[in-house]
Amino acid sequence: MEKIIIFDDNCGICNFAINFVKTKSVGKEIVYIQNSYLPNNDFNFLLDSNDIKKLANETVIYIDKYGFYTKIKAVAKILIEMKFPYWLFGKILNKTLLIILLNPLYDFVARNRSKISRVFGLERCKVNETL
Repeated sequence: MEKIIIFDDNCGICNFAINFVKTKSVGKEIVYIQNSYLPNNDFNFLLDSNDIKKLANETVIYIDKYGFYTKIKAVAKILIEMKFPYWLFGKILNKTLLIILLNPLYDFVARNRSKISRVFGLERCKVNETL
């Protein structure tokens, strides 16, 4: 099974992060899916695409042959796919309790991503600020 990253393409932070990952990945097969592309018949294998689309509006999703990951756990898995030093940080993050501690920070950024994107001048942030 391929590795899949589903992200909110209406979010400036998400687009910036995905572009960064693409430039730093180590050439492993990763499929990047914009959540606006869901549901699509090509992705029926992704459980219920409508549920995934709703979840992808709230968090990045990483799927591999071992499981389905969201929030900081997904970020850790994505970091592991990247070049040094990012993969090392991903390995450390993936094996520690930092994931539990960082999820509230992830939630804060996700709730405020429109404002944060605007502050940093990131494009394509069309996220409703009341999320």
